[in-house]
Amino acid sequence: MKVFREYTTALKAGVSAAAVMLAVTPAAFANHHNDTAQTSVESPVHEANLQIEVDSRMAGAVQDLFIQEDFAELFGADATEGELMLARSAYAQRLFEPVWTYDGVDGLLEAVASVGRYGVVMSDEDLQRISILADRRFTGGDAADRARADILLTAEWFNLMARIGGPLENMGEATASQTNAPARSELVVLLERSGQGDIRSSAEHVAPQAAQFQMLQAELERYQMIEARGGWMAIPDADDALEPGMTDARVPALRERMIAEGYYTAGDLLERTTEFFAQNDAVEAESVSVTTETTLTEDADSDLEAEAEAPDFNEWYITYDETLADAVEAFQEQHGLEIDGVLGPNTLEALNESVDSKVDRIRAAMDFWREQGDMGERFVWANVPSFTAEGWAN
Repeated sequence: MKVFREYTTALKAGVSAAAVMLAVTPAAFANHHNDTAQTSVESPVHEANLQIEVDSRMAGAVQDLFIQEDFAELFGADATEGELMLARSAYAQRLFEPVWTYDGVDGLLEAVASVGRYGVVMSDEDLQRISILADRRFTGGDAADRARADILLTAEWFNLMARIGGPLENMGEATASQTNAPARSELVVLLERSGQGDIRSSAEHVAPQAAQFQMLQAELERYQMIEARGGWMAIPDADDALEPGMTDARVPALRERMIAEGYYTAGDLLERTTEFFAQNDAVEAESVSVTTETTLTEDADSDLEAEAEAPDFNEWYITYDETLADAVEAFQEQHGLEIDGVLGPNTLEALNESVDSKVDRIRAAMDFWREQGDMGERFVWANVPSFTAEGWAN
């Protein structure tokens, strides 16, 4: 409730929706979700569960919207018959009392602000629209206005769940009751929980459960962190390929590129630098020893005096060494390229793909899994580009 009020106050003052959510959500929601009491989905609706004062005028206003057939219009032309049926069922089971509580609105705003972890992009306008509806839900001019706002928030919830999990048609089946209470539709249960403030578990429930989707989620988070750090600079092109052992001005850029994506670390560079200076110290010590010995030899020819030459740091720094070549080979393997450690045209093209492009492609792959739907516990996964097929079980 506190978060919602802070949010609406700041929004009315003209502050960016995203900026407001960053300011008020982290600590507040961490405590809020821990303190929210979760009610059993099988328990009857009563005043304590609603967290609001039961108002027969609100229930009457919601019911009037059903009777007047304004309900479908509020949901919009994109709403499916299944969604409308489930929403009607949810309100009917609550005796037409509002679905959305203060905690539920807080959770909905938080979910919209953090939906990027599912590969979904929502704008400041989306967040602002929902915030305005939330404000109307609790401070609207009359019962009819507040009832209409509650239904619109429910429509926003259905839209959000569909964007996270894909088409919801297969989630409308009734779930078996663990008690003697009647079986209830899965989405009706999730909607009620969300209205009480537990929208996070609803989002996790509707998100695709395939292992591939979850791996994409992890990769998306990793690349979004790289994106937040500024990504990486492109490696300059050149006519010749860069092979291990060569010295080239592109090596520092290649090293930085490998560090940015985690194939090479600052620790690797420190270790190699330490080895260089240790080698340099050894060469200097050898040079002093040889010079001393030849000076003490009476027959020594000064023109033949042996002196060890110290390695040049600048040349060493632009040398394509073995450790860096190993990092490039790991990159090539991950990207389906020929694993030879050579910086040729194909490897250079893959390295110069921007982090923004990678993030977009990961999101597109996540969208594919949303559209694919549940594949069950046993399926064959064919990867055409890599000429492989895998049998998955459990």
